[in-house]
Amino acid sequence: MLPGRGGLPREAWLRAGLGIPSVADSRPADVWEGQPSLSEAAALDALALSAATRVSTANVGSRLGTALGWLARFRAAFPHRVFLRARGEADDMSAAAYNAQSFALLAEFIRAHGSVRVGARGACVGADAVDGYVSSLRAHLSVIANHRLVSRDVDTRRPLQFKQMRREDPVRGSRRRRTGVRARHFREAAPRFERSSRRGGLRWTAALAAHSLLLRGAEVGHGDSGDFDPLTGLTWSEHSQVNRTGTFEWLSPTDTHSAFHAVVVWVVPVKGGVRAARHPILVRARQPGEPAEGPPADPLCLYSHLRWRWLSERRLHQASDPFFAFPDDGSGRGEQVLRTRDMHTIAVEIVTLAGEDASDTSAHGPRIGAATDIRDILGVEAGRAVITDRGRWADLDLNFIYQRVTVREQLHISAEMLQADSLDLEFLFRGWAQPARRGRRG
Repeated sequence: MLPGRGGLPREAWLRAGLGIPSVADSRPADVWEGQPSLSEAAALDALALSAATRVSTANVGSRLGTALGWLARFRAAFPHRVFLRARGEADDMSAAAYNAQSFALLAEFIRAHGSVRVGARGACVGADAVDGYVSSLRAHLSVIANHRLVSRDVDTRRPLQFKQMRREDPVRGSRRRRTGVRARHFREAAPRFERSSRRGGLRWTAALAAHSLLLRGAEVGHGDSGDFDPLTGLTWSEHSQVNRTGTFEWLSPTDTHSAFHAVVVWVVPVKGGVRAARHPILVRARQPGEPAEGPPADPLCLYSHLRWRWLSERRLHQASDPFFAFPDDGSGRGEQVLRTRDMHTIAVEIVTLAGEDASDTSAHGPRIGAATDIRDILGVEAGRAVITDRGRWADLDLNFIYQRVTVREQLHISAEMLQADSLDLEFLFRGWAQPARRGRRG
């Protein structure tokens, strides 16, 4: 069983198989000047426990979660090999060298095993990715043990190992072919996609949201592992201007200075280990005037779908509940947050219902398709600026830093991007993948 991403369960899993102490167990003994009172000792214990808990739960990024999964697979393949040896004994240098060898073996295991991602199973894991997994795991285990498990004095082979891995990597700029879910797919699939049930309506709304807001699969609900975090995910909460928390902010025509209602969706990017600030993305109703009551009549209007879910289900949820969660299926598990794998299934279904090949469609499909649709509507440069302004990909160009975003262009593109109608080259030339372009992304 793979470890969870919560601090204590993950630590218990590691301690059971690796023989290293927990953060709390590795606390040095306190030195006192005189006999402490019970309240003094209790207060200090509380501080120590708080520090240990904070350290244990600090690194919950997707890279560490993936690294822990690789460690579990390695241990399952070699259950009788001791992975780590304790340091500090007479043969400390030997123990450090043994631990360095363990991490080198893990790196080779990842490389030989190949990717475990859905849609890319067995594909080569790049040297930088392998290095990242092993490094994050080594750092995390060292934090738990409260000392370096590998000494720099014995870690002389690692640079050469990864240098050669990089030489053997696929040519830079190449990537796995991943096609987008475009506006035309939504238009073609809408009459045939099941939206009448609560579950079906949620799946369609999630796909529209991923497209219009340029969301990664994990940003719609959550990744395939771990627990939903209301501080970063989309929840049933109204945004607070005071503490900058919450997901939705509903705007009237007076607020937008137009004839249209709109909603601001405050999104937190899931990339990186540090929690980023929420970024506002505006979504305008596709029709002016007061929204109609009842289920949305326009299958492509994200505003109407979000508003209908809000009005019909808000009373059933706590503010911290995930907005995109499947209703209880009768198993007694309660609502289940939408996962990246669910977004992949939805994206494939939409492209298939549109009558096209979905074999290269991923959970990122709506995000890829939306970026292409915006480019199709606005052109390369203006499209890139709008994408950046919506808090998604970011480049360090000066004009992007100093330009100010207008409400009108954001409201306009949120409604008009679904009119895009051109083919992208990857759909025209089967078997060809557009080369990856370098650039920092949000």
